[in-house]
Amino acid sequence: MSMFTRSVLELFSFPRYVLLNRQLRDSRIRTLYSAAALGLDNYSKTRERVQNQFTNMADRFRSKMEEISHPESKNLVFTEDLKNMVHLAGENDVELVLKMLRRFNNQSKDLRFGTFVFGPVVMRMFYYLNKPDEALNNSEDSLKYASDLWKNLQEVGHQPTRRAATFIAALALNQNAPHITAEIISNVGAQNYITIRNLKAAALADLNRLEDAVAVLRRAVQVDNPNQAKVSFTKDVVEKVKAASEREERKEIAHEAQALLKRLSENGHTVDQILDDMVCAEIAVTDLHGPRNRERRYIAATFERTERRDPPRSYQRPGLRDLL
Repeated sequence: MSMFTRSVLELFSFPRYVLLNRQLRDSRIRTLYSAAALGLDNYSKTRERVQNQFTNMADRFRSKMEEISHPESKNLVFTEDLKNMVHLAGENDVELVLKMLRRFNNQSKDLRFGTFVFGPVVMRMFYYLNKPDEALNNSEDSLKYASDLWKNLQEVGHQPTRRAATFIAALALNQNAPHITAEIISNVGAQNYITIRNLKAAALADLNRLEDAVAVLRRAVQVDNPNQAKVSFTKDVVEKVKAASEREERKEIAHEAQALLKRLSENGHTVDQILDDMVCAEIAVTDLHGPRNRERRYIAATFERTERRDPPRSYQRPGLRDLL
């Protein structure tokens, strides 16, 4: 797998986009991240600045980059060349950007002196140009890469975020690998989150483990608290459990599942959305410097000073695990 594909996958802490094979800037759909959270505002400003600098040279620059990127060329693609092209690119320049990325990746790493990371900027370019097909990698290769990366992180003792776990689990579910979904979800600490419950129920249903899926649904009813938001299941997860009950040979388990689904519907534990919507709920930027958050940090700091007696901190050099 090429550097570019890996960069795309790593860009958003596992594929934030893998479930969204849709137009990125279509106003009729919701996106996973707000424009500010994706850094599109700064990208647009930098794009405008670079284009102003290349007002009378853009076409000549493109021609030069075409020459450099040719397979028989011995020239190098420099970091600054690639940065400029990513901000100059129009709809007809995507292939040129990809050729430059491949050549840049194949060059000796000894020739790279900067630390610029292109993955996020290239993804912003795709977003800006409305090129989702070129940006997305919702495939078996994506699942394999994400699964391998998950295993490596587990081996070194690093626990990925819950959002990362739900994305890999959902991707596995969409790639007909519910066993991977079940395994990943089982390693997530917060089992009571609504997304985790839905993914678990869906995976167990696809694995024909109806009795276990029923147990997940039943717990949602048993812990029903009027002071808290109800635990709900999406319509496609409900359909998966219903289909599993129709395949179930043990009639008593099948009847219990169908009766429980009816009870969930009557008591408002089902929602008219699909699991994809739940997993891909938009993430917005949190203003850590706003007055409300400053107040929270001050209160938390005051509480810790008065209530906690932590031992003196050790300022040792961090180990490998701490740097992951």
